[in-house]
Amino acid sequence: SLQADRLNNPEAAMSAYEALVDIDPENKRASEALKKTYIDLRYWDKLENFFARQDKWSDYVRILETMAGRYKEDAVELLFRSANVWLDHLDDENRAVRALERVLGEDPQNQRAAAKLVSFYEEAGKARKLREVLTVLLEGTSERKPRFKLLLKTARLCKDLRDSSAAFDYYVEAVQTLPLRVDILDEVEELTEEVGRWAELEHAYRQGLDLLATSGYELEEGEGDDDDEPVRRVLADSEDEDDDLVEIDEDAPPDEDDDESFEYSDEDDDEEETASADSDAENDELVDIEEGSDEANGELEASEEDAETPDSDGAGDEDEVEDDELRRDAEGYEQ
Repeated sequence: SLQADRLNNPEAAMSAYEALVDIDPENKRASEALKKTYIDLRYWDKLENFFARQDKWSDYVRILETMAGRYKEDAVELLFRSANVWLDHLDDENRAVRALERVLGEDPQNQRAAAKLVSFYEEAGKARKLREVLTVLLEGTSERKPRFKLLLKTARLCKDLRDSSAAFDYYVEAVQTLPLRVDILDEVEELTEEVGRWAELEHAYRQGLDLLATSGYELEEGEGDDDDEPVRRVLADSEDEDDDLVEIDEDAPPDEDDDESFEYSDEDDDEEETASADSDAENDELVDIEEGSDEANGELEASEEDAETPDSDGAGDEDEVEDDELRRDAEGYEQ
């Protein structure tokens, strides 16, 4: 006590108190001084041994929880010790859970506390609290196999809680994590039918197949028992739907804005040239007929003038015959 109080040498004082307690375990003054020294020095293992020798676990856990509020930097360790005492020595599961929950209060992402709470919440049927700690575990788990198990557990839990959208999100990530675990596809697709998010599931399947194609992919336990045919079947169905859409588009009438509807073929040009040539030929024939008719009329007029001044008696009859022939020719041209 003198070394601790006056010389400020707690280590030396601790050794002296330990010697006294070994000699006289009933020496309360030495025991109290030794306990206080352990706490001041934060010798938590020594403090636990001190109470273990006396089998005073209730006193020990009370001190642990009190000190957890005083020494914030040691709070997580002290609360874990408290949870262990409640479970292993005092058989009080509820108090152990409360201690672990206090750990998460100090460190919200504490993986150890979250993992311990999973079994307690499952046994007690506390689904919402279970979901919270599973989310914590997912935040700290990156290895494919353990992450897949957590994703599947969380997805099924969310489904039981009637949070179908969240359940679907976890299922999709599970499919992407271990793409050959085709044993879960029935329940995944059943939920997808409910939420109507087939495009997202198809994308997840494609990402899974891309992962399989990556060099160095190693099968986890449970993978490879079946092939990936169900995944490929879903993708094939999707591709068939795309093909149907293409066929519909091909059968539709051409859009006025489509460049192809304004293109002309050589065949169309040939037809236009032929029609133009035929039209020109018809026009030429009409011109010839008109010219022939004009010539005939001119001859007729000339013959009539000649008829008005006959040269002799016999000439008149001959002129009339010629006039009749010219008229017949003219009528033929006009027809």
